[in-house]
Amino acid sequence: MSGLVIRIKARLIFFAGLGMRQSLINSGYRPHFKFKDDFRTSGQIILEKGEIFSPGEEHIVEVDFMEKYVGNRVYPGALFTVHEGLEALGEGEILKITEIIKGPVIASI
Repeated sequence: MSGLVIRIKARLIFFAGLGMRQSLINSGYRPHFKFKDDFRTSGQIILEKGEIFSPGEEHIVEVDFMEKYVGNRVYPGALFTVHEGLEALGEGEILKITEIIKGPVIASI
């Protein structure tokens, strides 16, 4: 399948505490992202090689979204929450669009 992938840089924090995600966040993790208009889509979190982080920590990460699903919702300053199912596990803010990738869409998105 071909299409456009929008890669963003975002500030992201996963909540810590009872009932929250307990396991580490690794590169390739694909939660759902909910934007302010209640639109939900999946995205793939990309970390620096070998980087991981624990719930409760704040990190600057890259996230890949398929453009056909996110449309004009992705722009610097946009806020989102991160979900697994209906549970909000974290929140973030888009800092900038770093890349628009044209061509075959990787299967993991």
